[in-house]
Amino acid sequence: MTRMTTKTFGARFFALLTVFSLIISAFPAPFFVAEAAAGSTTLFSEDFESGFAQWSTTGSWSIVGAGGGSDGSKARALGPTPIGLLVASIPTTGYENIHISFAYRGTLDTGDSVLSGYNYDTTTSGISISAFNQTNAGDGVWHTFDQDLGPLADDNADFKIYFSPNSMDSGSDEFDVDTIIVTGDPISTTPDCSSTDTVADTTFDTFSLGDVDGQNDWSSTGSFDQEVVENTYGYDSFGCQSLRISNAVTSSSFGDQTFAAPFSDSVGEVDATAGGFPEGTRRTHYEAQFDIASTKPTEQQSGLALSVSPDRGDGSRMSYLSFADGASGIDVTFYDTQGTGNPADFVPQSLGTLDRSMPHTIKFVIDTKDGHSNDTVDIFIDGSLVYSGTTWENYYRFDSEAVAEQSPRLLKTILFRAAGTAVPANSGEGFLIDNLSLTASDPAPVVKSSNTITIMGDTAAGENQPGWLFNRDLSNATPIEFNTDAASIGAGSLYVQPLDSTPAHKFIGEYFLFGDIADLDEVTYDYQIGSGGSASDANEFYLNVYANYGESAPDNYYDCKYDVVPTVGSTGSFTTVTFDPNQSYPVTTRGTSPYTCPTVPAAMNFQSAGSIIRMFALNMGDTTAGDTGLDGYFDNVVVETKTDITTFDFDPDTTKPTVAIVSPAQAEVTGMDVTAF
Repeated sequence: MTRMTTKTFGARFFALLTVFSLIISAFPAPFFVAEAAAGSTTLFSEDFESGFAQWSTTGSWSIVGAGGGSDGSKARALGPTPIGLLVASIPTTGYENIHISFAYRGTLDTGDSVLSGYNYDTTTSGISISAFNQTNAGDGVWHTFDQDLGPLADDNADFKIYFSPNSMDSGSDEFDVDTIIVTGDPISTTPDCSSTDTVADTTFDTFSLGDVDGQNDWSSTGSFDQEVVENTYGYDSFGCQSLRISNAVTSSSFGDQTFAAPFSDSVGEVDATAGGFPEGTRRTHYEAQFDIASTKPTEQQSGLALSVSPDRGDGSRMSYLSFADGASGIDVTFYDTQGTGNPADFVPQSLGTLDRSMPHTIKFVIDTKDGHSNDTVDIFIDGSLVYSGTTWENYYRFDSEAVAEQSPRLLKTILFRAAGTAVPANSGEGFLIDNLSLTASDPAPVVKSSNTITIMGDTAAGENQPGWLFNRDLSNATPIEFNTDAASIGAGSLYVQPLDSTPAHKFIGEYFLFGDIADLDEVTYDYQIGSGGSASDANEFYLNVYANYGESAPDNYYDCKYDVVPTVGSTGSFTTVTFDPNQSYPVTTRGTSPYTCPTVPAAMNFQSAGSIIRMFALNMGDTTAGDTGLDGYFDNVVVETKTDITTFDFDPDTTKPTVAIVSPAQAEVTGMDVTAF
């Protein structure tokens, strides 16, 4: 048997390795990724069932079948030498703590050896993993080899493993290798830190690691599982640090939970209470945006739940989102309080399930408005509006549970609350919160387009067609005329002649709007009581508003009818009456309505998105004999939406004689559309 010295082997190995660095560069590097035990990732796995598909070989390495104590195929080096190299390229880019394991057996005798090792670039000599000889590979029995490799194997695009017989002097010398597995751990990287943290932009990057309580005006005085942590979770948009919070510890308390730093001003309507907190300048518009992600993006954290609420700073929540880690992802639910009942009706609305493998951006947009049932809450997820609801103002106004402070609350901060059943297994994990912004403002005034339309008669082609119809029910109509006797704007107004003694006879002027309730700001009209009445007849000049829910047919007669009844009026001047869909009015729920109608029309949209106002009707007369002889004037009807102001000026057609209109024949005289009757 010819013995090879270390110097001779080194020269031969370097020469072979140089040749192989050229050969294997022509082969695509195999890269298998699968989950491995203890959080490691399998980078390479070989059982040789597919031959040398993942390898480069020289010499007499071969694939042999089952036998000798190993199932299936294996790679074999059979003496005598020279045999050559068995080499596999395994890029370890992005991984550290590289580990190799394999099964081996041999019938090596005195002086025989097989070297295994790895190379970490295209020029450097190999680094030995182990040498196999008669002592550890001479009994023909299968053994398992495990070893952690050094740092040169980490994060290496040129990493290769090799097996090289050094000396095998006879044809009976064998060395088999099988079940080769290389694993690594993903390298944890921490993104760059931002340089500042403010209420309007909290990244936690300048916070100290650990308890968030007391840092940058944050508060969390309870013993909750929260802390500022390094961003080792792979979320690049989270900077170098984030707030981590779980429900490993929970409480039914409020004031000791986790609150963001408050802004100096506050948000709320005129009767919202501060509860001892400094309110600064009271604003009407609140926005809170934050990113949320799981600390375990690839697996469910059983029972994990957290609620997030715009808040005054003491648990006086004005809205609510819950985040729960479910089987399919992070389930999001919104709660608001609809109606004016006692107890309050907390209505849940599922907003879907979020992919837990990535962060998501959540945004509250709240506009507070004086009066009940009219605040709006818009929820955005990843930039898209997913739901529009209302605040908890009605809970504080009407629920006896809030009797100690029966008023809506000011908003100054946002609350992250761990309540309900504690899940200790989630300790040290949970949700990450980052990129939080809080702002209080007053929306800039909207510049609306204005348009004035002169109305001298019917403009709608028929019922449920856009425009005006006057005295459509001819059998009960009272004569009207457009004249110049009185005017609120323009040259004249619509005059309703004195009502006769027939109770059913009255005046109705309908305008078919078909507009979204959410888009309507107000409708106003002016009226003046005629000489046949007195100021006490103000209630005879009323407005009916006919509204339908979003799921009903738009031309349905109505689901909800609201009555706008003036309480003051004059025989000597015009009085303005306002219908504001955010205020409360007497309401009639039609029997076919899918819901019980709220007293505040705007709240219909919370019950059924897309609710509309089909039409509104000007009325004079209460269909009783008591209104006999009453006359009066209407003018200056204004419909104001979020973007437009349309003014209807009732004026006579001065090109034609003034004639009282009660029939198609008389309408024809004034040039009115007779098809409207």
